[in-house]
Amino acid sequence: MDASEVLRIIGALNTRTLQAERRQARSEQELVAIRESLSQARSEQEEIVRLTELLYEVNRRMGSMMDYLFKEQGIKHGFGDAESFNLMFDLVVKGVEAEEAGQAPKCEKCEEKGGDPTGSCASAPAELNSGSGAN
Repeated sequence: MDASEVLRIIGALNTRTLQAERRQARSEQELVAIRESLSQARSEQEEIVRLTELLYEVNRRMGSMMDYLFKEQGIKHGFGDAESFNLMFDLVVKGVEAEEAGQAPKCEKCEEKGGDPTGSCASAPAELNSGSGAN
């Protein structure tokens, strides 16, 4: 082996080492960006969970209050006792499922009780306030 061949081999090894170091640096930068993105996604997810819990609690309390007010006014809303929350929750779940499927939301309870024929349950509050179930 002569000196020029050794220098060529050393140069090739240096080039490969430099390329490997550059790839490693890019990979480390991508890793940092991915970790930051993951951290942000986790914090957003935690915020969504907190908001969902808050919404659930507010809706539960609102349903209880609606049931109380119905009883106070002597209105029989036809959905059974303490089911205002369940009705509202079902409406939200069905609406989300329908949106995901690209369909109009439906509510079986409203359809069974003679609610909105379109299935959207938009007329349920009007029916409740119409006094049709009042004593």
